[in-house]
Amino acid sequence: MRGPFARDEREIVVRLGDLERTALAALPEMLDGGGDAGGRLTYVAHPDDEAADRRYRDLVGASLEEARQQDRSVFLSGLGRERIDADEAEAWLRVIGEARLLLAHALGVEDDGWEDESEPAEDAEMALLLYLGHLQDRLVEVLG
Repeated sequence: MRGPFARDEREIVVRLGDLERTALAALPEMLDGGGDAGGRLTYVAHPDDEAADRRYRDLVGASLEEARQQDRSVFLSGLGRERIDADEAEAWLRVIGEARLLLAHALGVEDDGWEDESEPAEDAEMALLLYLGHLQDRLVEVLG
């Protein structure tokens, strides 16, 4: 079976159709306007010390957001190409993972194993969540 990704020496071959690329191109914008996904995208460095955690966020918050924006830019750039390198693939994984967290929050998905218990996806957001999980799994497999 031909998957969305394949390994070719040091690069990852991206085998996505135009429709898939167009749908995925909307992820960075969705993430930019999606908030914090109910706290799922916020790392809590000091869970028992609110003041220390606030200081941590003040120190690294802008750097984390800058890194996320860079990942989204790399992701969009890679969507227009047939090949990406391993570093770009890792940025793809982070963007896809963020999108999955955001969608899961919007859909009320709270527990692991929900994929096994879910009905066939009739809702567009659920279908996208399942598809992103598939892409993430295949990309991890190819990088492994």
